[in-house]
Amino acid sequence: MKKENEEKKEFYYPLRIAKGRWAGGENNISWHEGNIGKIHAEGVRAWSRNGKWSGLNLQAAITYTPSALKHFPSLVVHGSIILDVIEYRGELFVKYARQSKGFFAAVEFGIFSEGNLLKSEKAAEKFQKKEQKIIEREEQIRIKKEEQIARFEALKRAEQAEKFSALKAKWQKDGCITAYCAQNAEDLFKENPALKGQYSPIYNHSLRGHSIPSFSIHEVAKCIPCSENGLHPNNHSCECGFYFFYDLDDLKEAAPRESKFMRILRAEFFGRIVLHEKGGRAEYRRLIEEVK
Repeated sequence: MKKENEEKKEFYYPLRIAKGRWAGGENNISWHEGNIGKIHAEGVRAWSRNGKWSGLNLQAAITYTPSALKHFPSLVVHGSIILDVIEYRGELFVKYARQSKGFFAAVEFGIFSEGNLLKSEKAAEKFQKKEQKIIEREEQIRIKKEEQIARFEALKRAEQAEKFSALKAKWQKDGCITAYCAQNAEDLFKENPALKGQYSPIYNHSLRGHSIPSFSIHEVAKCIPCSENGLHPNNHSCECGFYFFYDLDDLKEAAPRESKFMRILRAEFFGRIVLHEKGGRAEYRRLIEEVK
């Protein structure tokens, strides 16, 4: 993995560059180190400020391998860009880019011998085999990672389902759920995209303007739609209720970084409750303690 503080390397670009007096003439060239040497170069149409004149800008991205840099530190030989090198039995097989039509670059394969690049079909075969192995290895790594992620997600879903069932059973038995919530977070919490609509924004509509937690007092969630049908909270017609997370880590993960003044509380939630995968909202709340 490339380190953040690693110095970005720049090299001389020997191929055609853009030139323009009234429009165009910009050259955007980027160099990257990678496993497979490649190049993409093209001209991009540009217009003058008054829209009367047009020109071309160069857009080029070059990926070179560590082997290319090792054998050719400047990456340039006789006006060509060295993309990759295979050293085999005393010979240097080279993948390089030369000038083609316009701003395009043509990729060729050859042998570097006595200071010259000699085109070679043998070199092309060697790079084809090498790059095929790299692609297959990267595909295997990608599939393995996807399988690991899938197994992790399956275990997580199973764990959450088991936890959900246990919480629901406890709620039915004890008449309440002990969970975690945030106080005075209505302006800090926004709807969390990671939850994908599993439940509404985390803030409490009924607590706007309340600044002091009321311990050992039953707080009641109310809003106009609920007052009309007598249900607090309702599944569809409102978003009121005291919002909570089953796990403290889930609450902290959903909280924005700027919520340093937010107070995290442990509380009992009871009455009418709407449950979801990671949390829910309840009609009544009784605060137990503040979590440090």
